[in-house]
Amino acid sequence: MRITAQSARRSAYMFNWGSIAAVLLPLPFLPLFFGASVFLYTMNRNHPEPKVGYYMQRSANRFYLTAGSVIVLGKFIPESASTLKWYFALWLLAVVVLLLPSVKDIYAIWHDSWVDIDTDAPKTATINAEEA
Repeated sequence: MRITAQSARRSAYMFNWGSIAAVLLPLPFLPLFFGASVFLYTMNRNHPEPKVGYYMQRSANRFYLTAGSVIVLGKFIPESASTLKWYFALWLLAVVVLLLPSVKDIYAIWHDSWVDIDTDAPKTATINAEEA
């Protein structure tokens, strides 16, 4: 099976684009991407191209750290008339922490050298009648 360089590059920056969308549009997209991110991570972390796994792990660590920190810090926001201001400040902090490194990673992925990879098809298990 042949994995093209373009396919490997796309797999590497897919998580970053999802993280950016989740932080810029938090209400409709954050819960959906949080679930989809687990699927993306498990599918691409052990990619035959090692650079895909490296970039995937970096972006996943950044996203889960930011999402978890927002949940924990949001618990300590005081209930007052300026609650919305606190939530906006927390969202702005998440945007800065997640957006800038994700854009930097996308730039690095785009300018990294990618090559096509030939992999062997996985062998299927067969049981002979004599072995059983």
